[in-house]
Amino acid sequence: MTKTRPNIKQWYLQQINFFHNLSMDAMMEIDGATEMLNYTKGEEIFKSNEENQIYLIKEGRVKILTHNDNGGQAMVKDVIYPGQILGAIKTDAHDSLKASAIAMDPQVIICVAESTVFQDLMTRHADVGLAMTLNVGDRLQQLERKLDMLLFKDAPARIAAFVLNLVEEHGDKSNAQWTLTHNLTHQDIANMTATSRQTVTTVLNDLNNRGLIDHRGKTFTVFEPEGLRAYS
Repeated sequence: MTKTRPNIKQWYLQQINFFHNLSMDAMMEIDGATEMLNYTKGEEIFKSNEENQIYLIKEGRVKILTHNDNGGQAMVKDVIYPGQILGAIKTDAHDSLKASAIAMDPQVIICVAESTVFQDLMTRHADVGLAMTLNVGDRLQQLERKLDMLLFKDAPARIAAFVLNLVEEHGDKSNAQWTLTHNLTHQDIANMTATSRQTVTTVLNDLNNRGLIDHRGKTFTVFEPEGLRAYS
């Protein structure tokens, strides 16, 4: 992990979606109260038993892993993309499930601040409070879609919906064919859709055969978004 130089830090802050509509006064306070940190692939960003922090993702992706105290294999719970916010909240010492955040890409740039800093900023700057409310609202909508997917769809539909939502929210949609480089294994997708690795492989092959997607290596290409939506 390395720190970003102050003059470059201000430019990075201005590029984060969360800060686009903030006043200059709020931006100057945030600049003075935050650190811009650089992480490399595989580097740990935080654990859930650390002090409360707010992390705003500028560049790169972060995966959230869950694991228990008995040393079981860590599972990918979620992937956080640029423009989104992470919070490291100190958990109960007796909680058997722990979480950590790991950098997924060769370069991950994150703006870090104590949660109390943002609480104070939201109290004194209405535009900061509004930006945080909108960001949390978007995140809650994403979580609600995931919950609906788990409750009301069968395994093939859950996997198809996962692919569609992932590419629709974070992929390149500038052409008729939507594309996204995701860097997830079949087991990661299985963990996030409450299915098995074998089921993920079977469903992705079926979607390929139907001409709805192309899945090669770590890239999804969606040829027919509406067809994929109907499948899901």
